[in-house]
Amino acid sequence: MFIAILLAALGVRDDDIIRTYAESAERLGDGFLAEVVDVLRGDASANTALPDSVIEEMLSSPAAYIEEVLANIRHDHGTVAAYLLANGLANDELRQIREKLLT
Repeated sequence: MFIAILLAALGVRDDDIIRTYAESAERLGDGFLAEVVDVLRGDASANTALPDSVIEEMLSSPAAYIEEVLANIRHDHGTVAAYLLANGLANDELRQIREKLLT
């Protein structure tokens, strides 16, 4: 999610962000997914375990989800960069990120 928001703030086209976000669940790798599932399942005896259906939803990356997130951010803040600035990122930090990643 964070990477998708960062890419939008850098000016990457929504079509590219949405496509790669939707592909990300397929590319995580079985070892990584197994570790995440173990953590999310928690300790059943301590009643902290999440149901498998919730875990599956958390690890999916449907295109519609990121489309909605970006649309909501833009509706509420105008731009994704404005959203980041409104939530603690400083102008100078955004400028530095753009310089490092776009030059």
